[in-house]
Amino acid sequence: MGLEALRHGLTAAIDVDHDEWPDIVAGYGRCYYQQPHDQVMTQLGRDLAVLQHQIAVDQGERRPLLLKAAGQLSVIIALGLVVSGQAIAARRWWHTARRVADESADPDAQIMVRPGMS
Repeated sequence: MGLEALRHGLTAAIDVDHDEWPDIVAGYGRCYYQQPHDQVMTQLGRDLAVLQHQIAVDQGERRPLLLKAAGQLSVIIALGLVVSGQAIAARRWWHTARRVADESADPDAQIMVRPGMS
C-alpha cells in the first residue's frame, strides 16, 4: 500500500483538482478479465486502502466522487469473491457497495450496485 499511497500523494501535489479514480475504476473493469484474479484483488485492496483514507479526510466537494469510486470498486471485489466461491463475503461487499453508492448520491453508481435494476 505504501507505494500506491505515495503515488496518489504525488499526483495530488501536481494537480489538486485532478481526479484519477474514474480512470482507476475503468482500469479494473478491463483488467478483471485479463489478469490473474489474485493479482487484481491484491492491487484492488491497496487502492481501496488509499481511497478509504482519502474519503476519511475529504469532507469537501470531492467526497461524492470518492464515494462513487469506492462503490464501484466494492462491486468488483464482490464479483471477485463470488467467482472464488466466497458467497458470504461477497454479500457483505455488495451491501457495502450499495451503502457507499447511496452515500455518493450518484445515480450511475447506485444503479451499478443493484444488478437487475434499470
